[in-house]
Amino acid sequence: MRYKGMQHPRECYAGRHAVLVSMHRKADIIEPVFAAQLGLHITAQTTIDTDQFGSFTGEIPRPDTQYQTAVAKARAGMVHSGYQLGIASEGSFFPHPAIPWLTVNHELVVLVDDIHGWVLEGWATASETTAARQQVRTLADVHEFVRRVGFPYQGIVVRYQTNGVVQIHKDIDTIEALCTVVDRAHHANTSDVWLETDLRAHRNPKRRLVICEAAADLVRNAQRMCIACSAPGMRKIATVPGLPCEWCGTPTDQPSAFVYACVRCDHRVELSHPDAHTAASAEYCGVCNP
Repeated sequence: MRYKGMQHPRECYAGRHAVLVSMHRKADIIEPVFAAQLGLHITAQTTIDTDQFGSFTGEIPRPDTQYQTAVAKARAGMVHSGYQLGIASEGSFFPHPAIPWLTVNHELVVLVDDIHGWVLEGWATASETTAARQQVRTLADVHEFVRRVGFPYQGIVVRYQTNGVVQIHKDIDTIEALCTVVDRAHHANTSDVWLETDLRAHRNPKRRLVICEAAADLVRNAQRMCIACSAPGMRKIATVPGLPCEWCGTPTDQPSAFVYACVRCDHRVELSHPDAHTAASAEYCGVCNP
């Protein structure tokens, strides 16, 4: 049965206004995706201190889950602006479960919709990240780290301790300023001095690409309407393994389908792999590549 009054997602959101909460220029990458695909107008809200929900440099730990934090950010913007639609994103970095020396970036974008009473979400994951940390003892070490990570296009954070108090320097824009901070740290009777890549969205270009893909995933979900109630936003909740090996046909751990659930009525449906894969590479087969 079609949900009374429910429209196609573009008809639902075209011409409406949403607030996007971010101190780190995320509207620059999210707004074009939403405008082109949903016709949604976005107003950036930059005066809310989103570090209250947790900071990437660790001064304030994130108390809630990634999803809860993103929704809380969006709702803070909605309360501040009076809008019924709020957008926010939240990211995390962690070691790859199978390849520990790789760092994974997992991004979420949410659209909190108080007009219809649901939350649309989009996720994206990438192991092609710029996440590095190095102790520096000389200016030669600093220059080596700068070349490796692509500073100043990629931001760098300086971290050390003075009298047991952690000192963190961010928003450094030139190699001269970076060397000055490091030199002062070395002459201030501090602990070891470390350089880290800045993981905040406006200082980490590779992360911006993943946020953009999460926004695109949200749009794809929004365009996938529930057959039970016609609400948009069918989101992926589970993976069905078993894609057969291209050589021998043995089921592998690679996904053959995905399970999607409605954001409104929780109706579930299993859909085949969106990329129309019919076989898995033999490299994933326990028989052909034991």
